[in-house]
Amino acid sequence: MKSGQARTMRQRTRAVLLQAALCGVTLLLAGCATARRNRVDQALMAAPPQSTIDQYHVNCPDVLQVTIDGEPGWQGRLPIAGDGRVDLRPMGKPRVDGLTTERAAATIAEEIGVAGNRVHVQVADYRSQRIYVFGQVNGLQRAVEYRGDETVLDLLRRVGGITPGAAPTDVYVIRSNIADGGRPEVHTINLRDIVMKKDMKTNLHLEPSDQICIGETRKSVFGKCVPPFIRPLYDKIAGLYRPGQYAFWRKSEAGAGRNCSARSAPFGRG
Repeated sequence: MKSGQARTMRQRTRAVLLQAALCGVTLLLAGCATARRNRVDQALMAAPPQSTIDQYHVNCPDVLQVTIDGEPGWQGRLPIAGDGRVDLRPMGKPRVDGLTTERAAATIAEEIGVAGNRVHVQVADYRSQRIYVFGQVNGLQRAVEYRGDETVLDLLRRVGGITPGAAPTDVYVIRSNIADGGRPEVHTINLRDIVMKKDMKTNLHLEPSDQICIGETRKSVFGKCVPPFIRPLYDKIAGLYRPGQYAFWRKSEAGAGRNCSARSAPFGRG
């Protein structure tokens, strides 16, 4: 009996020592770099816009918002049909495919016989062209509507920014050039220099069907191997934590104290 108890105690002691050693290694790997880290993910969202979205060329199946001054009956949303035209009912079906909104307004005005400055056209729903975002971006990896001349920085701001685990020097734009019959291009984007140093040399202007790939830091990859009970502390020290991410820290930040136990407030992703 005593021999079994001693064996159990040795096993528990080894488990505690292993956990302590793992904690130590985790803190050692994460701690040193954290004090001098640059929070590119936060600075990106605070950066001023670098481009103005304009000169968008409408295509099927985009939806246009058309307003004609003095003609309430002509206000509404008009989808661009497969033949590139919008249906103005009895007044005709002008072709607007491939035009800017300014040129589309002039074409519609000519079709219905009114002064050009009375017709106003905006894109109500961008449906025809996409940009694809992969990797460490906030939210889901997804297709994002292309809205015209826009830089990488502004597109990432529009979709909600990058995660704390994103590698800002490991960002690429892949341009297939399939439509032009050309060879694919890969552009390296130094997001850290763009955001922190205002160096815009790699702040590429995007084109339809571009793919933006955002890499992941080693700290973030390593963090996925850290046991759940250590992960909140690791993320806090490694600079990967965000307010409200874990139940324990949420309660602490709300002023509820740090007396939560693992049972009442499990360490899981929020």
